[in-house]
Amino acid sequence: MKIKFLNLILIALLFSCGNMTKNFVKKGDAYIKGGTAGGEPWRDSLKFQRISWYSDLNLMYDVFLAKIDQDSKFWKWFSESESRRLKKCHAVYIMIDFSLDSDRISHSMFYNQILSDDLTDIVTNDFDSALTNHPDYNKFFLALYKTKTLCASRDIGDLEISFPNYRTRILHF
Repeated sequence: MKIKFLNLILIALLFSCGNMTKNFVKKGDAYIKGGTAGGEPWRDSLKFQRISWYSDLNLMYDVFLAKIDQDSKFWKWFSESESRRLKKCHAVYIMIDFSLDSDRISHSMFYNQILSDDLTDIVTNDFDSALTNHPDYNKFFLALYKTKTLCASRDIGDLEISFPNYRTRILHF
């Protein structure tokens, strides 16, 4: 009986040590499917790459990133003035991000790693409004997320994102 009890304690210790890494990162894709602009519906999808940083089971930081081309149906969500400004960009990206605790991983920590002279934030209120009113936006529970439109002046390539106590991850621009 004593040996069984010691074995049980040993097994419990081994399993508890197996979960020493509580910070982890998940990658995947998410899609906004279909839309409407000016009474014209479409079935195309806007594909986002998604990277999520977790501590234990708490989502600490989450980012969705999609490249949007001028020939995309979703481009119709931009107002005329937004579209004029964005046509000057080499490439346009839509970013939706969330931070649970700004003391641990903040929006500014992320923005400081990606924004530069080559990648700037452009205000696109009309596009943001169309996106936030899309049913898939609610499906992904994005009400607490921030939306940014990013203008790239050149090919960005890959950016390394590094947060303290997490493995470095690559965003593919």
